[in-house]
Amino acid sequence: MRIFCFTFFLFAVVSGLPGVPLAAPIRSASGAANGTPMQIRAGEICGDPFTRAGLNNGISPKLLYAIARRESGLRPFALNVDGQAVFPPSRDHALTSAIRAKSNVDVGLMQVSYTIWKSRYGLSIADLLNPYRNVETGARILRRLLDFHPLDFLKAVGKYHTGNAEIGRDYSMGVLREWVKAGFDLQICWEEA
Repeated sequence: MRIFCFTFFLFAVVSGLPGVPLAAPIRSASGAANGTPMQIRAGEICGDPFTRAGLNNGISPKLLYAIARRESGLRPFALNVDGQAVFPPSRDHALTSAIRAKSNVDVGLMQVSYTIWKSRYGLSIADLLNPYRNVETGARILRRLLDFHPLDFLKAVGKYHTGNAEIGRDYSMGVLREWVKAGFDLQICWEEA
């Protein structure tokens, strides 16, 4: 019954969002080499880092895609240095900029906080500039949050971005909008005892 209510709640929330198209715009499938957004069609989220990480962690690949769109605009070399977004033109530039930063740096597609997660997952900045490793790490973080907040999906997604509840709610709603654009599905899973 709780899962039915969860599903109904998400449908009610998402269907009531103003200005959310029911289909994602089709984009060119050209490359993402120089810090520009990755060009992935919403229906083509297969064989990419989102599918791999989603399958490994029991999370919808389209949800991971939606979070990456919110976090980095699908720019694989995006950085956030002390709250300032930086979009280096290449992996080498991103690596140099991140290493030079003296404090907190969020890295890559999922904007993984290097300072917070480096020791837990044995990461280097170079690891996080690899789209597959970055999305896998983001998915592992999100999986932990979903397991910790099993009946509050919006809170778990909000905490991926921030500890501030109000900002987290706004962020969660933005992720839901992106998820709808990507072809919303309900493949968020967790095991019940």
